[in-house]
This record gives sequence, structure tokens and C-alpha cells, in this order.
Amino acid sequence: MPADLSQPQRPWKLAAKLAVSLGLLLYLLRRVDFAEIARFVGHLDLGRFAFAVALYVAGQVVSALKWRRLASAVGFGGSAASFVGYYFIGVFFNAFGFGTVGGDVVRALYLAGSGGRHALAVNTVVADRVSGLVVLLGVALVALGVLHHYELPAALYWGVIALSGALLGGWRVLPRLLPRVLRRDSRLRRLIEQDLAPYWDDYRLLAEVSLLSLCFHLSQVGVLVVLVSALGLAVPWSYCFILGPLVNILAAIPVSLNGLGVREGGYVFFLAHIGVSRESAIAFALAWFVVVMLSGLVGGAVYVAHGPAPRGRRR
Repeated sequence: MPADLSQPQRPWKLAAKLAVSLGLLLYLLRRVDFAEIARFVGHLDLGRFAFAVALYVAGQVVSALKWRRLASAVGFGGSAASFVGYYFIGVFFNAFGFGTVGGDVVRALYLAGSGGRHALAVNTVVADRVSGLVVLLGVALVALGVLHHYELPAALYWGVIALSGALLGGWRVLPRLLPRVLRRDSRLRRLIEQDLAPYWDDYRLLAEVSLLSLCFHLSQVGVLVVLVSALGLAVPWSYCFILGPLVNILAAIPVSLNGLGVREGGYVFFLAHIGVSRESAIAFALAWFVVVMLSGLVGGAVYVAHGPAPRGRRR
């Protein structure tokens, strides 16, 4: 889990991710009826759409509180309002930072402040991400098992199982294996054995974090259900328990710019599986994109009110 997210992405990596995102979007938009997409968007129920935005923002608040719990376990203090503010500033940079300075880096810098504990702050963000992905995989596994009548490709089942096993195995094995190959005076060994020890051994902490993460992911599924209803798409609400987790898992693969293109392609693929047209799926993906951008604007307002992160001593 220990990681260093403090450096911006190299230009060639950013260019490669941008190329992947643009390539996927161009591929999805080929041979589509833009008038049909506009028709679906034009019939959007604005009241339900506003509720979807509010539910999405509420989910981000829950996720911020989960991050606060992880940070407090390793010695970081701060009010709930502070953590929610830092989290939304991160959402803003994720939405509008174009990948040069990720929101995860930004909120770690805000958390560390001028105290100099940047490595530890970064790892609270990594723990937040990894714990969320593990619970998301669990939701996906349950949904795929219970809702097997949708008859998705077997490769999806095995992929989710393999990724779940790899993450859980790494969580149990790596913290015990790495100290054996590191020097006793190694800073990384001290970080693993002492600073991050609650992440390996505090089962109450892990249970609380998992519960908060589950609430967050269920809120994301709720946003999908509301958006489907707002657009008038013939998508069963139960299918959203498959659609949301699997698309978010795909978007977490770091091959595109903040999941752009991969997420939209995932929506098109999974919605086509139940007979939804490409135009309808793209309209849905566009609605989701706008929800995320509006949430990012909330973070932008917080950033303007709060100001830049404090400049502290960095190593």
C-alpha cells in the first residue's frame, strides 16, 4: 500500500492516456444518430436529475468521512468539515485537473499541511482508494451471483474474482513480506510496521471503513437508478447493481484520463447487453458526466473559499 503520489504525471504518460480517452470516445461516437441522442437528453426530467446530483454529492460526503476515519487511525486530526472540504477540492481537481495534478495528490497535500508528513498523508488516500475498490468488488460479486439471470460473459465473473483475490491477498501478505526484505532502519519499513499498522491489524477500523464504503457505493447505484428514470430508459433497477460497480472497476484501470472513454464505453457495452441502443447509452453516459462535473464545481467553490494547500517541508 505505501506509495508516492506526490509527483505529477510525466508528459508522455499524460499524452498516452489522453490518446486512449480520445480514441475510445471517437470509436463510441462513430455511426451514431446525434439527433437521437439530443432527443433523449431533451426529455431529461430536470427534477430527478437534480436529485441525482444531490445524491451524488451526498455520497462524496460519506466517502470523505470514510477517509477521515482512515486518517484519524494513523494520527491525523481535523474536523469532519475540514475533511469534507479537502475531499471536494480533490473532486474538483479530478474533474478539471486534466490528470496533471490528481485530486488524490491535492487532498493529501491539504491533509499534511505544513506538518511534513506527506508520505503518511498520501497513504491515507491510497488506503481510501484501495478499501473502496475492495468493497466495490464485493458488491459486484454479490450482484453477479444474485442477478445471474442477466447472463453476462463468464470472463467478467472470473475477472472480478481474480482482482478481489489479488487485492485481499496483497493486503494480508505484503505488509508481512516487505519488512523481511527491508533494512531495519528503512523509512519504508517503519512506515509499514508502525505508521500504517492500524490498516493491517485494527479489524474494528476495517469494519467501520467497509460499512462507510458500502454506503457510498450504494449511493452511487442510487444515482444510476435515478438517472435511468430521469432519461426514461428501460433499464431494470436491479441491473444498476451490476452496471455501476463493473463500470467503475473498469474506469479504475489507469489507462485513460480519469476514466474518460473507458467509463462511457462500459456504459455502452453493459446497456447494450440488455437491449439499450447506443444512442440511449451515450445519452446516459453524458448525463453521468454532467453529474460528476457539477460535483466538481462544488469542489471548485470550496477551493476558492479555502485557498491553496499550505506549503510545508517536503522530502
